[in-house]
Order: sequence, then C-alpha cells, then structure tokens
Amino acid sequence: MIQYNYCVISNLITQAGHVCGDQHDLIGGYPTGSVRISFGYMSTKTDADKFLQMMENCFVTKPAVKKIPQIFYTLQQQSVDGFILTDRGGKSQKSIVECNNNVNSLEPQPDEEGILQQIILYPIKSCSGFVVEDKWPITSTGLKYDRQWMIINSSGVCVTQKNNKKLCLIRPSINLETRSLVLSYPGHKMISIPVDISENSQIFASLCQSKVCGDKIQAWDCGHEVADWLSEVLEYPGLRLLKQCSENDETSRTSKKSEQFQLSLANQAQYLLINVTSVEWLRQRARNHELPESLENTIQRFRPNFVVKFRNALVENECEEFIFDNLIFKSGGVCTRCQMICIDQTTGKTSKEPLQILSKSFQGKISFGVYLNRSENYRFYVYIGCKVKGRKNGN
Repeated sequence: MIQYNYCVISNLITQAGHVCGDQHDLIGGYPTGSVRISFGYMSTKTDADKFLQMMENCFVTKPAVKKIPQIFYTLQQQSVDGFILTDRGGKSQKSIVECNNNVNSLEPQPDEEGILQQIILYPIKSCSGFVVEDKWPITSTGLKYDRQWMIINSSGVCVTQKNNKKLCLIRPSINLETRSLVLSYPGHKMISIPVDISENSQIFASLCQSKVCGDKIQAWDCGHEVADWLSEVLEYPGLRLLKQCSENDETSRTSKKSEQFQLSLANQAQYLLINVTSVEWLRQRARNHELPESLENTIQRFRPNFVVKFRNALVENECEEFIFDNLIFKSGGVCTRCQMICIDQTTGKTSKEPLQILSKSFQGKISFGVYLNRSENYRFYVYIGCKVKGRKNGN
C-alpha cells in the first residue's frame, strides 16, 4: 500500500498527472481517485475559495458532533462492565434474554403503493414531451414512438439541449388516428410528417447512420421539408430529422447490460419513473434557493415517462420491481443527472437549481428518478390512474 501511494503521488506531481480534458484515471494500472482543476493568469484567490467551498458543501461529510462529551466515555465503560464474560466461558454474568424463534429478520418489506398520474413520451430526442390523456401502447423498446426521432447537424451528430436549448420549445404531438407527427414552435407554422417512414414512403427517404451514446444506429431521413423547418426555427443551418428503424429490424439497438433490452434513441433505459412526493421533498429543500416555479415545471425538468405518486419520498430508489396493474417493470437503477435539469423546459432559460440542491443533499451523488425496463415483447397499454406497486428486496 505504501509503495502504491508513493507511485501514485510521485506520478501525480510529475508529468503523469491529469491534463485538461483527459479521461485518464489510471496511472500504472492504479486508480488515482483524483481530479484536476486548472487556474489561469486571470484566476483569483476568490475563485480557489469558491472551489474549496463547493468541495466542502458537496463532498465532505461533516460530523454531527465535533467533540465527544466526557459522559459518553463513562456510559461506554458501564456498558462494557455489564457484559464481561466469566472464565468458564460461554454465558454472561447477566441473564441472557431468550430469542423469539418466530422473529425473522429477513421478512419481506411491504410494497410501496402509488398511482400513475402522468404518462409522457418524447417523440424527438431532447425536444419537449407529449402528455398522454388516457392510455398509451408500449412496445419492445418502450412507449410507442418515444424517442424514435432525433435531430442531427451537418456532421451527423445528434443535437441535444446541451448545445441548443431551443429544442425544449419544439413541441411534438402524435395523432394515432392519422398516424402523423405534428411539430409546433412559438411564432412559426406547424408542420406534420407521417410516423411511418421507410424506403417505400411517398416522401423522399434515405437510410442514414448515426450514433447515440456510442451505439451505431440506422435511421430514415424524414425529408427536406421538415429539415428546412427545423433549421429555420432553431436558426441552425444543415439540420436533418432522422427516424430510428423499426424495432423489428435487425438493426434494432439493445442495452449493454446482461439482460439485453431493446432500446429506442434513449440514452440508457426504456423508461424513466419520477415520484411526485420526491419532487415535493426536493422543492421543500430548495425553498430558499432558485426554484420559483410550479410543481409541474419542476417535474418537466427531469423528463420522466411515468409520473407516479407514492406516499413517501425517495422510496422508488429502494424498489427492485414496479407493477403497473399486471405489467412488471424491472428497476434499472437510479438516474444520474447532469446540467440538463437546470433548463426550464417551458422557456429554455437556465438556473443553478435543482442540480445544486441535489448535490448537497446526496453528498455529490447527483441522481433522481429510476430507470425501468421490460424484457417481454408483448404489446400492452398503460393507463392514467392505474395502481403502481413498488416491490422491495425480499418480496
């Protein structure tokens, strides 16, 4: 261990440490556990102090009691004296309380019960959501038409709100009867395209290739008209709209986990669940901070598919399965958050919250909401108002 520490430290203070923008967290095969912050000629001590304050607020677990009272040592010694064993071994001088054989420490924990309040899908990746009024079909990749389209630039790279916040103002809606995708943007005319696009479509379509989270995906180009509309409203030339090939195609995308789920253009999982009570808990903690908006606006920041109202906050993190009436969804773990949640999805404006309060609440582990997946390929519907059970470990 001493040799390991010496090697890491000696390398860090010489030429083998971090440089700006690198991703090298190993030196000589050993994890450094280090990060690097750069200061320029214009940096001041105030900048350094702010960085240290951020580290202390977000990553340092402070003791609840700074100095142990003297009486604690007296109580500790009295406790030890009460349980001294005899030289003959085995039994304590104190009477031993007989255990109740009927008590089982591994008893299943009760289910968390809730109600599905909202179903939201995001037809175009990183654009605004479409709120379902009653029920919606689910497929092998998630909610039908959820994240089936994406916008790319002239280099073929997916455009997201991280580099163009105006995307949240594009409001897609799906009409299942006319099988059309309708797009609207403030101050511009709406445009409609068919949801079924292939090489046999009446509009010009060509097969393209792009990447999502490192995965190569194949998709259909949706034509020049919608491409020109996107370039106009976003004030960004050369944009194209692509639709992912059908989940029935051999080119469908799958997750990298051991249980391979088919994926749409979503980053990591088929669904994302948010607990309304957890959002209310978060808003209370941010009451004195920069979050002067409605509950609905805060929910939209997290871009969930399922908005469920459980009785208690954060119980969703403890559940392994979620049962929507008779449909079983497996938890894919908590959703790690980035600066995207700082974008007001109704205006495109940014703020420090709720990212800052999340970081302070969970000692730097910025996560909120849970991923869900289904491995079955059967087609079903999910309904607004259906009962949801969160099943914990041991049930």
